[in-house]
Amino acid sequence: MAGLPDVPRMPGLAEAADARLVFDTPEGAILAATLVGEPGADAVRRFYRRTLPTLGWQRAGADRYARDGQCLTLDIDRAEGVTRLVVSVQPCDG
Repeated sequence: MAGLPDVPRMPGLAEAADARLVFDTPEGAILAATLVGEPGADAVRRFYRRTLPTLGWQRAGADRYARDGQCLTLDIDRAEGVTRLVVSVQPCDG
């Protein structure tokens, strides 16, 4: 996924190129990418629950993962048969 090279793109979701965010802060970069597609929200959650731990991300709450001082958040919304997933990575608080 552009901007988030170590976060996989779930098959069936396509990246919305105009919805990327890269923002540098003194604490570290804040990165976000938006993906859209047909897979349901539960399927998206299952995919990332299976996949992210194999890349070193540990579950830190509902739709939240942590690794090496970074937090990854999945924001999933489904409307009119289309799922919108915003994946963001930023420095963890504390």
